[in-house]
Amino acid sequence: MYSYNAVQELNLKNKNYHDLISGEKFTKHDIITLQDPQNLEHVRKRDINNFSHLKTIRQDSMNARSQSSSMSNIQSIQTVDTMKEVEAQRVMDISNGVKRKTTEEILTKKDTSYVHDIKEIYELRPLIIDVNPGQVNTDGLASSALTSTSFNLNTSNATRLVVSISSYHVI
Repeated sequence: MYSYNAVQELNLKNKNYHDLISGEKFTKHDIITLQDPQNLEHVRKRDINNFSHLKTIRQDSMNARSQSSSMSNIQSIQTVDTMKEVEAQRVMDISNGVKRKTTEEILTKKDTSYVHDIKEIYELRPLIIDVNPGQVNTDGLASSALTSTSFNLNTSNATRLVVSISSYHVI
């Protein structure tokens, strides 16, 4: 194997049809070009996007994705069992007259009966380590200040409170 430029310059231009290393004679028809950047058909054949086995893999992957998206409503046995338990608990709560707060009620603060409890908990200022011994969570201010320019400079972390007043609007 020789580079295309070497054969072009040393053999074809000089009409020297002898092998550059062994000196064996050859003809112009004996030359097989493996990689010619000027030949667009060769370039197209070497393009990885045109390999038939990769096309097959891509097609299989697309078929699998389309099947999985069409089968997204199929649930596992565990999920079905869990959903049955949740529905049974909901029916029992309704029959017993238990009213659960909805997420919308909590977020829009339609129901404010829990605000007094939150005030009391916050006044105690419990730390994560008080509730879960052995687990220490920090407020993350030092890492936030390090990775973001929108946070004020902070070089130390404090132990995080269990209830953060910023997550609730206490009246």
